Amino acid sequence: MKFTAQQIAEALSGKVDGDQMAEVGNFAKIEDGKAGDISFLSNPKYTSYLYTTNATIVIVSEDFVADKEINSTLIRVKDPYAAFATLLDFYYKSLPVPKGISKQATIASTAKIGEDVFIDDFVVIGDSVIIGNNARIYSHVSIAANSKIGSETIIN
Repeated sequence: MKFTAQQIAEALSGKVDGDQMAEVGNFAKIEDGKAGDISFLSNPKYTSYLYTTNATIVIVSEDFVADKEINSTLIRVKDPYAAFATLLDFYYKSLPVPKGISKQATIASTAKIGEDVFIDDFVVIGDSVIIGNNARIYSHVSIAANSKIGSETIIN
């Protein structure tokens, strides 16, 4: 998924300083940022990276004053750290939720599986296990006999 600087600024109640149409689709540390990445500057000890990063967008404090030219589009917010955390949360919640049961999973015939679950490759589910609705169980997990997994649970 890609988002423009303007879309991100609106979601964070921030202000764009630069190209409002700049697009990003990945997150990166400011020192590792490259084209298509978004990063943030919260700790002043990382300020030097703002002038060398290749990140397309960097979230900064609304009162940040640059000493040199910056190539990235800036999004100015009250609290860059909190804004970046909000953005990460929003992004991960917007990803499609996997559903379905892999043919490579081993499920005991006595197990009870809820609705809209995801059971990944190489999962083993023992006898009399109960798995609630919307649970997600990722690869190589073993659920022992008589276990109960609640709805909305994610197991990696």
